[in-house]
Amino acid sequence: MNILICEDDIDIQDLLEIIISSMDINLFQCTNRTDLYEKLEKEKVDLIVLDYWLKKKKADDVMKKLKGEYSKIPVILMSAIADLPEIADKLKADDYIKKPFNIDDLKNKINKYLKI
Repeated sequence: MNILICEDDIDIQDLLEIIISSMDINLFQCTNRTDLYEKLEKEKVDLIVLDYWLKKKKADDVMKKLKGEYSKIPVILMSAIADLPEIADKLKADDYIKKPFNIDDLKNKINKYLKI
């Protein structure tokens, strides 16, 4: 199983790497939209965890592209914004996780979409 994390905060990326590596899952990481699309072209990805704010820009257009061209890959939207549930619903994210996140909640959501 392969997860692609697109998160521009290196500290959060490092934390996610520690958590996910303990789950025996392959992890690909990127910090921006361009790298995200490049990884999707090169790698087999089973789940995407996407930060809603990438370099101070909302990821609305990224979600539209993911749900159009990569609709078979589930996307978990991640952010600290208060209205994340509504935004995730509007953008058709498969799920969301609020920052700061509970590690067990994150693992459970990953397991749910990877059917582990």
